[in-house]
Amino acid sequence: MNFIIKTHPRVEIGRPRMKALRKHNHIPAILHRAAQESVMLTLTEYINFEKGIRSSTNDFYQLEVDNKLYEVRLKEVQRHPVSQKILHVDFIACTNG
Repeated sequence: MNFIIKTHPRVEIGRPRMKALRKHNHIPAILHRAAQESVMLTLTEYINFEKGIRSSTNDFYQLEVDNKLYEVRLKEVQRHPVSQKILHVDFIACTNG
């Protein structure tokens, strides 16, 4: 594990709300968990996350959600086609914390 990714649960959905998150350098994300509902998240440390995934040699991380740690795999990072700024991140939980 390289670093802990700190997140906050979110309830907002829809394009205007996601644009507002991105405007403040937050990244919409989702955590997919086996046999449980997926959790919608917000990553608030854009620069740290960007540096972390660029310098990492694997796709496994620790994700902190509501003071619980999850071992997760980075499933997908969606980027803007021109600016390459991160638009959305998908994680898959390997274990529950």
